[in-house]
Amino acid sequence: AEKQGPVRGEPKMSGDAGPSCRNLFEAFARIFPRDSIYITDSGMHQALARQYATVFRPRGMLCPADFQSMGLGIPGAIGAKLVSPKSEVIAVVGDGAFLMTATELLSAVRERLDLTVLVFNDGALGRIRLQQLEKFGKECGVTVQNPDFALLAEALGATFFQATGDLDRLCHQLLETPGVRILEVPLCD
Repeated sequence: AEKQGPVRGEPKMSGDAGPSCRNLFEAFARIFPRDSIYITDSGMHQALARQYATVFRPRGMLCPADFQSMGLGIPGAIGAKLVSPKSEVIAVVGDGAFLMTATELLSAVRERLDLTVLVFNDGALGRIRLQQLEKFGKECGVTVQNPDFALLAEALGATFFQATGDLDRLCHQLLETPGVRILEVPLCD
């Protein structure tokens, strides 16, 4: 089926005339194996994954529903990898949810799991921010104080990548790197 237009309020990836979030998910579809599993957290990144990720298998995209509690992405991805150890598992999380559950990656590192974590970094609880702006015309309490993701990845025993440049090459590098891989996706307005 043909993909729809952009997600309402869709953030842009940082960089001059750089790739879009759609381009990122298209690169994953081209490069990652067809039996890959996406696990999303709740937030704008979930809408992006639902819109742009290509899923080739049953249960290839797992998303929280109903009340949309933050914090499912990383622990859910660890569980999916333990259940399907031969499949590539990709956690799709925002920076807010990542900060809530990043230390769970210590378990993934200890168990020597191969896992990719996409962290959409907009410095805010992006979906909540958008809802506040639409309803009230201003935002309140949605700013996130992010760490240096490269240093945090190192402290966790993970390998850090940043989504810039050639996305196909980046996806190949992710697949060739064993262990936990954290891919920061810097966003701008």
